[in-house]
Amino acid sequence: MALVQTLRGLYWKAQYPLDAFRGQIQTSSSLWPLLSQADLADLRDFPYPPYPTWAAHPSSPWHTHILNTLHPFLPLTFAAAYYLFAKSADNFFIGKAGGYDYTKSSRALRTTIILHNTLLTIFSAWIFVNVAPAAITFLIAGWAGAGWQGFKLAACSIPTNYPHLARYVWFFYVSKYYEVIDSLILVLKGKKIGELQAFHHAGALICMWVAYRYQSQNVWVFTAWNSGVHTLMYMYYVFTAMRWPFPRALKRSLTTLQMLQIASGTIVTNLSLYFTLSPATVVKHGLLPSSPVRRFDSLWSAAYPSPIITAIQRLKQCPTGTGCACIESRGAALSLHINTCYMIPLIALFAQFFIQNYLGGGKSKARAKSEKKKKGAATNGHANGHAKAD
Repeated sequence: MALVQTLRGLYWKAQYPLDAFRGQIQTSSSLWPLLSQADLADLRDFPYPPYPTWAAHPSSPWHTHILNTLHPFLPLTFAAAYYLFAKSADNFFIGKAGGYDYTKSSRALRTTIILHNTLLTIFSAWIFVNVAPAAITFLIAGWAGAGWQGFKLAACSIPTNYPHLARYVWFFYVSKYYEVIDSLILVLKGKKIGELQAFHHAGALICMWVAYRYQSQNVWVFTAWNSGVHTLMYMYYVFTAMRWPFPRALKRSLTTLQMLQIASGTIVTNLSLYFTLSPATVVKHGLLPSSPVRRFDSLWSAAYPSPIITAIQRLKQCPTGTGCACIESRGAALSLHINTCYMIPLIALFAQFFIQNYLGGGKSKARAKSEKKKKGAATNGHANGHAKAD
C-alpha cells in the first residue's frame, strides 16, 4: 500500500500549481485509481490555450465548439475513424493478392505524391528550425543563469503557450490530420497499411492534441524530435520518387533514427516527473548584474519570455521557493502519461519492423530486385511513413 501511495504521489499528485480546483485525490487500493471528481474538474476547467493571433481571439467561443481543433470530439473521432479505415482497407481495397497500383498509369497521381512529400519535407524543416533552436537557447540561458537549477527550471518551463512557440506547435498538431494521406497513398499504390503506420498516425494525433490542449511543457520535445526526423524521412521519399541518389548510410539509418527519437524523447519527457525546482535560487542568481544570462537579453520579448521571467512566475506558484514540481497541471501530467503509453508499443513496433527488414535475413536479393522493379517510378518508400532500405 505504501508503494502504491508513493507511485501515485509521483505520477498523479494531489494537486498541481495551475489547477483551479484544489481537491484531494480519492483514496484507492488500486495502482492507478479512477479519476476523482476533483481530477475531472481540473481537466475540464483548465483554460484553452490561445490560437495563433490571426486565427481566433483567445476568448472566442470557437474554442469550445465541437468541430474546433482543440475540442476532444474532433481529434478522438478522427483518430478512431482513421484507424478503422487503416485496419479495414486491406480487406476492402487490397486483398490477399495485392491491389492495383494506380500510380503506374497516372502521371498526375505520381506528381501529386511527389508534391505531397515535398510539402511535408519543407513544412517539417520549417517547424524544426523554429522550435529546436528556440528551445535549446532557452535551456542554455537557464544553465548560464543558475547552473543545474536554472537548466531544470528552463526544461520545465519552455514557453510553448506563448505566441512564438505556440504557433508552430499548433501547426504541427494540425499537420497530423494531413499526414494520414500517407496511408491513402499506400492504398492507391495497391499496398497494405501496416499496424505500425496505423498506430503511429492515430496515436501521434491524440498525443499532440492532449499536449497542446493542456500546454504540456514537454510538447516541444515531441515537436522538435519528430519534425527533425520527418524532414529527413519525407526528403528520402522525394528522392526515391524522383529516382535521385540518396546517401545509402542515411537511408539505412532512418528507421534507427525513428527508434532513437522515440526512445530518447520518452526518457527526456519522463525525467520531468523526478525534477524538483528551486525558482528562488534561479531568480537570485539570474538577476545579478554580472549573471551570464544577461548576454541573452536581446532574444526575449513578450512573445517569448526569458528564463528569469518564468522563474519569477514559478516562484508565485511555489511560495517556499524550493522543492517545486516540474509539471504544472493535471492535464500536463495526463499528457505525459498518454504519450508514454503510446511510445512504448510504438518502439516495439519499430523494433519488430527493423528486425524483420534488417536483421532477420529478409528476402533474397533476387526477389528484392524483382519487387523493386514492380515499384517503378512511383516508389514512395516502404510505407510512406517508415523508410526501408532495399
